[in-house]
Amino acid sequence: MTPLLRNLAVLAALVTGVIYAYTQLTGPKGIAAIRASHAEVERMEKENERVKREVERHRKFIDEISKDPELRKQIIRQRFEVHEPGKTTIYDRDSKPQSPAAPLP
Repeated sequence: MTPLLRNLAVLAALVTGVIYAYTQLTGPKGIAAIRASHAEVERMEKENERVKREVERHRKFIDEISKDPELRKQIIRQRFEVHEPGKTTIYDRDSKPQSPAAPLP
């Protein structure tokens, strides 16, 4: 093989490799997809942390209820609208309803 032909073959292989690399990096599974997947992972990690905090808040609430029978009675009366005999209970319907594990004000 002559040196000119060998140099052209090397150049053609190099150009082909560069074109292939460019198409792979800019294609549907390229850099944009990698960045999108990293953004999705970050979003899921933030969501996971939020859920962990919420679970911990619910766990603390459950611990409070299990240790304080008076609080438990109060929550049951409030949530299920159970009245104590001989007492009058007034509910404010304009207020936003709380989730079952929301702490009392």
